Amino acid sequence: MEYTDDQLEDLYKKGYKNAFVSIGKVEINEHRKKLFNKIKNMGFNTPVIISKSANVSRYSEIGEGTLIVKNIVINPGTQIGKNCIINTGSIIEHDCIIEDNVHIGPGAILSGGTHIGKNSFIGTGAIIIQNINISQDTLIGAGGVVVKDINKPGVYVGNPAKGIK
Repeated sequence: MEYTDDQLEDLYKKGYKNAFVSIGKVEINEHRKKLFNKIKNMGFNTPVIISKSANVSRYSEIGEGTLIVKNIVINPGTQIGKNCIINTGSIIEHDCIIEDNVHIGPGAILSGGTHIGKNSFIGTGAIIIQNINISQDTLIGAGGVVVKDINKPGVYVGNPAKGIK
């Protein structure tokens, strides 16, 4: 059976207590965030979902409502916020901080000590070198290579990544 956002209240009243936001397209990150907040405010639980093929260190922390899909590596000391998507084949090295509502695209690599601000999107195959900080509300384009801190929200592409908006 298929349900829509308009049916959430009825589902909760019928006894459904778990809900999960599964949309991840970059253009709708704000919608994902609003929907997550809506289901939390209604009282739903938002489970963490981790693929059986993911390699997640027991010394990492993963926030509620986060999706970890196939063939992921998440190393010790990493902290991942709420309502995040860590997509297929990504590598999240040691001691990274990924704030709430972040989407890490397929095959992205975050080297050790990387900090990704909330509501950001890291595109397919992007590489973030060690100890880099990326501002909230930032988009790193597919294949982008970030070699220095990004302190202003915006869209960054290329190798090395440069702002375009």
